[in-house]
Amino acid sequence: FDIPLDVYIQNHALDRLQERVDITPGIMHSIVFFIFNEREIAHIRDGNRSLVEYYVSDQKVGYLQVELHGDKFLIHTFLFLTNNGTPEGKKLQKLVDLDKEDKEFLEIDKLSTFNSYHIGKNEKLTKLFVEAGCASLLNLGHLQEFSAKEIKDKDPESIMKYLSDSKYFREEEY
Repeated sequence: FDIPLDVYIQNHALDRLQERVDITPGIMHSIVFFIFNEREIAHIRDGNRSLVEYYVSDQKVGYLQVELHGDKFLIHTFLFLTNNGTPEGKKLQKLVDLDKEDKEFLEIDKLSTFNSYHIGKNEKLTKLFVEAGCASLLNLGHLQEFSAKEIKDKDPESIMKYLSDSKYFREEEY
């Protein structure tokens, strides 16, 4: 749009942003402000909504789901990069048949718990997440110290074991 429009954000979006990125709230909220003050806003059209790219430390971590309502934009929610409503989340589902419940069970649906796996140390998992478009998440381990919660390290082999029956990893063995 060539004319300025007001931007509103629902509490739900702020709650999901806090829950899924889980770093100091002031930083996360400032990023939203800066995104919508840019002349060009990186986004993907998806039906009647747009997914506005959300970056932390120059790495994409997810999307703000935005809809135009009359003469204003409304930010409805924040989707972490692996969530089903994102292109990357859909690709993950296609590659290894991970649905929302699987992602929640494995705790790869939030930055703090995703980072706790240190996936970059596992070659097969790294390949999977890079192929799904989630390579940027592998570069954010340094943000653990800014997490609002203390998360214990997890074993990436537990994800491998969970996904061992997936066609993606079975084909890799041949």
